[in-house]
Amino acid sequence: MFREYKFDVKSVIKSSNVLQIAFTSAALYAQQQASLYPYVVPYISMATDTPNRNFIRKEQSSFAWDWGPCFEPQGIWRSIYILGYSTPTITSMTSQTFLIQNKDFDVRIATFINVPNGATQ
Repeated sequence: MFREYKFDVKSVIKSSNVLQIAFTSAALYAQQQASLYPYVVPYISMATDTPNRNFIRKEQSSFAWDWGPCFEPQGIWRSIYILGYSTPTITSMTSQTFLIQNKDFDVRIATFINVPNGATQ
């Protein structure tokens, strides 16, 4: 449900900037996406009829299920900020541990690195 976006904005940054975010109705967006499909995608009508909700990325409890209101919420979840850097940066790491024999293990680590355009190192 929660998304994170990162963009290289170095070419448009000025000494003073305004970050503007526009939202659209999730229900209207779902309707528009459904109309673009070459065939009808079926959906289940629940206590509150929210057609085409399978075209938007939201948890199903946002659509009321069999109790409560249907809000279809959206908005900013965490802080928003502009972060600038010119060198490669580790963005995340994952690891997996595999048992080889008795007490021996194999650990595999994946590192995800963001390398900005024009990075020097």
